[in-house]
Amino acid sequence: MAYNSIPFKLSWTHYQVLMRIEDRDERDFYEKEAIRSNWNVNTLKRQFYSSLYERLALSRDKNDVMRLANEGAVPQKPQDILHTPYVLEFAGLEDKVSYHESDLESAVI
Repeated sequence: MAYNSIPFKLSWTHYQVLMRIEDRDERDFYEKEAIRSNWNVNTLKRQFYSSLYERLALSRDKNDVMRLANEGAVPQKPQDILHTPYVLEFAGLEDKVSYHESDLESAVI
């Protein structure tokens, strides 16, 4: 084995976090992203606990989700500061890009 080839690209603490992820595909995703994006352990934990893998799987705009995950939300216009996303799968609303408050109200009632 050559001395310059490093078999592990993350710290032992990274691997301790990754070992707790049961799904192999999900674990591989977080390992690759941690290496590619140079995530520290806290960032890896934050991305895992915020369900980045699932959000990407459900998202129509995967690049935007990854950008937000790596950079955070940078407000570009006033709506970005006031807008708060919600997960409303329980309401049975049809899949649209945006909704009005009255849509949610009707679905809840």
